[in-house]
Amino acid sequence: MSQEWQQLADAADQAARDQQAQQDEIMFQKLVEFKKDGSHYDSDMQFPLFTGYAPPGHPYPKAFAKGPQCAEFAEEQAKFDAVDNAAKAVLVNYEELAAHLETNEALDPDDQ
Repeated sequence: MSQEWQQLADAADQAARDQQAQQDEIMFQKLVEFKKDGSHYDSDMQFPLFTGYAPPGHPYPKAFAKGPQCAEFAEEQAKFDAVDNAAKAVLVNYEELAAHLETNEALDPDDQ
């Protein structure tokens, strides 16, 4: 009989852990959405919750350690991100070209 009780206790523990994991996932999703657009605000939240600047127009900029982001900074950051992404694309293309050339040299070393 003891083994049956232990199995029931283990099943109850697992159910509690599963329920907690589900609640944690729901809370995480709410925080992700709050960080993005301020939805799921709770008056019990203690700010700041996040590092960095608040996205432009966020209804709770104090939730971010650096507060609101000025529009000029946001525009400059967007330009920087565009240049950075373009540079990364060029680097990837260069690496693919280098790998292609190495493959061709390995296949036909007399072509040099």
